[in-house]
Amino acid sequence: MTAKEPGTLAIRFLILLVLVLAATASIWGYLGLEAGRRSESPVAECLARTELNKITHIAPGGLAGMIGDTTPVLRCGQGNLGTILWSEVAGLLLVVGTALAAYRVTPWWLRRRGFAHLDGYDSDAAAEIRGLAAEYGLAPTPTIRLSRRDSSYVHGTGRHPVLFVSRATVRDRLSRPGRFTAIVRHELAHLRNRDNRETHLATTLWWSFLALALTPYLVLLIVEGLGPPAWRPAALASAHEDLHTTVAIGSMVTFVVLARLALLRSRELHADATAGRYDEDGLLARTLRDTDEAPGRRPVILRSHPPIEQRRRAVADPSMVSALSLAGLFGAGVGLSVLSQDAGIIAWQLLLTAGFDPVPSPMTTLVLVVAIMVANLGPIGALAWLIGAEARRARLRARRPPLLAIAVVLGLGMVVGEPAAVSSANVSRWGVFDGVGDGTVAAALVAALVLVAVIAAVVRWSWDNAGAWMPSARSARWGPAVATVAALPWYATWWAMHDTPLIGRSYLWTPDFADVMKMRYLGAPGAQWLQITYFPLAMLSWAPGVAVLLALPIVVTAVGHLRGHPESAGRLARAAARGCGALLVAGVAAAVAAYPLIGRAGWFAQADFAARLHYLMAAADALTVIVAAATAVLSALSHGRDSVTFGLVAALTVSCFGGVISPALMAVASSGPHAMAVFTSPAAATYYGTMFSLTGTGQPVKSIVTSMLLTGVALALNRLRLTIGRRRAVPVREVGATGAATSGSPDRKAARGVLGVTSMTVLTVSVLLAGAYLEAVL
Repeated sequence: MTAKEPGTLAIRFLILLVLVLAATASIWGYLGLEAGRRSESPVAECLARTELNKITHIAPGGLAGMIGDTTPVLRCGQGNLGTILWSEVAGLLLVVGTALAAYRVTPWWLRRRGFAHLDGYDSDAAAEIRGLAAEYGLAPTPTIRLSRRDSSYVHGTGRHPVLFVSRATVRDRLSRPGRFTAIVRHELAHLRNRDNRETHLATTLWWSFLALALTPYLVLLIVEGLGPPAWRPAALASAHEDLHTTVAIGSMVTFVVLARLALLRSRELHADATAGRYDEDGLLARTLRDTDEAPGRRPVILRSHPPIEQRRRAVADPSMVSALSLAGLFGAGVGLSVLSQDAGIIAWQLLLTAGFDPVPSPMTTLVLVVAIMVANLGPIGALAWLIGAEARRARLRARRPPLLAIAVVLGLGMVVGEPAAVSSANVSRWGVFDGVGDGTVAAALVAALVLVAVIAAVVRWSWDNAGAWMPSARSARWGPAVATVAALPWYATWWAMHDTPLIGRSYLWTPDFADVMKMRYLGAPGAQWLQITYFPLAMLSWAPGVAVLLALPIVVTAVGHLRGHPESAGRLARAAARGCGALLVAGVAAAVAAYPLIGRAGWFAQADFAARLHYLMAAADALTVIVAAATAVLSALSHGRDSVTFGLVAALTVSCFGGVISPALMAVASSGPHAMAVFTSPAAATYYGTMFSLTGTGQPVKSIVTSMLLTGVALALNRLRLTIGRRRAVPVREVGATGAATSGSPDRKAARGVLGVTSMTVLTVSVLLAGAYLEAVL
């Protein structure tokens, strides 16, 4: 199948749909909370017994059976859980069902209204319109009817298109024929773009949301304003909670309005761009040039039609019409985050209702992460589809999008979207901003950076995968699915561990948490920063199947590259073989040297075999990560393509090889000349299986994460070097008197990109390597 550019309106409609669903869930969840007012006294008494108002900081051992402040709040409100849950589901079904029903009924309703055919009013105008439709290659030819409005428009579906022409437009055929042709070409361009479905769905969805979600909420606000102060079942400070909830819902409604207007403006611009390709005689361009902007218009962001100047540029250069702005991506991030928060909190509420007791333990973490993965399948799938569609569009247009900017904007949108969810607002949950309120700004900063890093990995892979499978259109279907299953474990882990509620910021290395985990506490400067990032990664790397999920997209993209460039297979195999050889040599040398060193230093008692192996395993992880990352960088640079895939495949091979040989190297380092006795003993299979279950999963995960960042930095630096080299080759008179680069020059842009990626990489790599050390000594 031939690759097809993703529809721009489809992308924008997805954003609008996400925002409408998020706002509807928030509003109807709030209505459900209001419906539980009869349970006020029991909930208030339950909250009073928890003494939450006396807690000044989170300490895992502070209150028995509690990890965070949200757990008792949810437990106290379990009597209202059914009302809250079913009100959200009912609201979503009502709004979406009504929108779909209106979408289906509208064509039948229009036919019943008896619009006259244009042939009966002006047969010559109808014939000319059919001729213009033939130029567009429209099949079937649209039905042409007389509009009852003052403007012309299109309706119907791809199989049954209808063009409604106003009487004023028909009269223009005789008085201003150029204007008549321009208007008809613009309307036919809508049919050519096949944007009727998205536009009609967006219209019915908007009116359904307006009538069935926003109107009841506004009525409730008016009623509450006339009565006593409103009650919130999870409120600890009523006025504060009321403000948070109102601002959250107001923000979501604002995003819905802006997304709808952006979709309508984009629809008009793309129609102008399409019409411009068929405007050989320049009638549309002249008509727009002769049209003046109406005075006193609203700001562009609040209009349903783009400014005249933008329309002129779209007709003159159709390629300038972009798919999506960074502001649109930010709004998408907000909506996806709200849906994610609602889905995740509902999942945890159901766990508590089922009797789950969230005591601090690795099993608790695993259960919480799995629940979040299942609950967020839809939001993260939508995120992966959105990113993949943008990547395919950029590839088809031979343009490189600002990958880092896309990841940062989406990440910031998702960070801002956390407190915008009413399910969070009703328990005073401000997302990563909670860390700022507790004085731990580092926690908030690192949490936001980790989320951006997860999204950046999806963006980068989607870009590479789109280039690898571009001749095929099927990758547009399964590409987002692969990205979803690979990103879900990481996003779910971040979701479950980055904030105070429900898990109580247990990833922070505090004396209380160290006591719970029966480990030493190291009060070194910056130790909490290290623990914030490293421990979730270390725990996730040991989970069964995570390494396979993380390797899946890398292998898929590599297959796509090799399918188009089979000559690269030999270079890839040689790079991986050199990396494995280097790891084997370095590992044997380190293991042989470690035995007498450890023995002389007396770091471990001879009987403390478990502690010895734990230290050696951390050292083996660090060695494998270093060699795998170096192999990835060298392989990607020697491959000569702007893709991290081949470097990651080489790193994956080296890390898997390291997982196989690490148990043997650890035995050599621990037992020296007696290592053979370890492998010939009856417990040899148990030892090797236990060690490989840790190294065979942990080393590939840590190596891929490190290699991805280092390879990205290496390629960015290489592009910067080539860009500067090309710039220096330009004569001085073309550069300017001083030869200085302007703020928008390619080398300045490349330098900014390198700086951003390098900052994230330095943080992550230092965390990985230093974390391995702390994991051993603690």
